[in-house]
Amino acid sequence: MAYRNFKLNDIQQKFGVDTIFAEVWKKESVQRIEPSDFLQQCLRLADLIPLTTEKALSERVVAPILAEVKARNAHKIQIFSGEIINADVSQGLNGEIDFLLVKKPYAPEPTSPIIAITEAKVGRLDKAIPQAAAQMIGSRLFNKNNGDPIKIIHGVVTDGNSWRFLRLENDIILVDNTRYSLVEISHILGIFQHIVDSY
Repeated sequence: MAYRNFKLNDIQQKFGVDTIFAEVWKKESVQRIEPSDFLQQCLRLADLIPLTTEKALSERVVAPILAEVKARNAHKIQIFSGEIINADVSQGLNGEIDFLLVKKPYAPEPTSPIIAITEAKVGRLDKAIPQAAAQMIGSRLFNKNNGDPIKIIHGVVTDGNSWRFLRLENDIILVDNTRYSLVEISHILGIFQHIVDSY
């Protein structure tokens, strides 16, 4: 088994972690951040290219957004793409994670503490939730194994147009009921900034 093979029932049975769909981020409580001209141009250009694969989605939509988050927080976080995090192979907590946000801003390779993961999935957005949940559990274990335990791990799933945010705390994964459209990019950036600031 690997991250991509989990279903929500597997996660509950294997790790005792429940998944609850609830309101996590209230739109009115998030300070919106307007995208830079560069990011707006990137997203306009992305509309010209078919996003038929997860690689295209990651390159054309997700990576520019996360690059903007990094640029706004150059001395706070580092971002990695397509890295393998093998937290515990025996439990299936292994495999590639699309994007990692770590708290060490100048790290040359993935290191703890991982604070958030982003999973891009072409097609039905909800298919990404179990995989992201497993990656969040793996990230928490990775942090603990490396002497950097942290209380909360955040997750994001996207199909490019819609974005959903997750939060792992104790034995609960909260999945935000709200789906943020890419036209709400200022809200998406605001939530990412809140995640970074919370650490």
